[in-house]
Amino acid sequence: MITALKEFQSRNQLEFDIEMVDVDLDAALELRYGDKVPVLLHGDNEICHYFLDDARLAAHLLTPA
Repeated sequence: MITALKEFQSRNQLEFDIEMVDVDLDAALELRYGDKVPVLLHGDNEICHYFLDDARLAAHLLTPA
């Protein structure tokens, strides 16, 4: 998913930080997301899992806070 995120950034000329977290090293995260890995979050908001959903990510990034 990291490669897809970087391609998304490049295509859309957007900059955002990407932080990778190993779900298996955190019991709470493993319980919450164990079968949804990889999962893309912004804070506590789940954007997508398994594969990058470009439309959902774009909607999330372009929605005013």
